[in-house]
This record gives sequence, structure tokens and C-alpha cells, in this order.
Amino acid sequence: MPFRSQFEEIAQEKGIERGTLRNQRENTLEVLQVRFGEVPPEVVEAVNGIEDLPTLTQLFREAIAIGSVAQFQELLNEVREG
Repeated sequence: MPFRSQFEEIAQEKGIERGTLRNQRENTLEVLQVRFGEVPPEVVEAVNGIEDLPTLTQLFREAIAIGSVAQFQELLNEVREG
């Protein structure tokens, strides 16, 4: 097994984390698009700005069950306000 520096390991972990975040964002937006059609740009921008995986996971679950894009947008506003 080749020697890997700590830097390389950290870089790989960060890359995996970025990929996981990107996939969760894409999946959330895809669910909204399939369920409701066009997703407003401000929703896309807000989802793409989220850096917390547990938050994105919860939003993905909400996107599956929520009644409208407007309701999802309200939820995003609550998440961003803290």
C-alpha cells in the first residue's frame, strides 16, 4: 500500500464531502423539479448555498413530501434565518 500524506488524506476527505454536498443539492432540486416543474432561481440559489449536509438531507426529505414550491421556499427562509 503506497504511503499517503496527511495532506492527501485530508484533500480526499474534503473532495468526498464536496461531492456529497453537491449530490444532495442536485437530488433536492431534482425532486422539486419533478414534482412541481420549474424551480425558481432563488430556490436553486438558496439550496446551492447550503454547506451543511444534515440540513440538506432534511430539505431533501421535505422536498419529497411538501405541498408546493412556495412552502419549500418558506422552509428555506426559516433555515437561512436560523
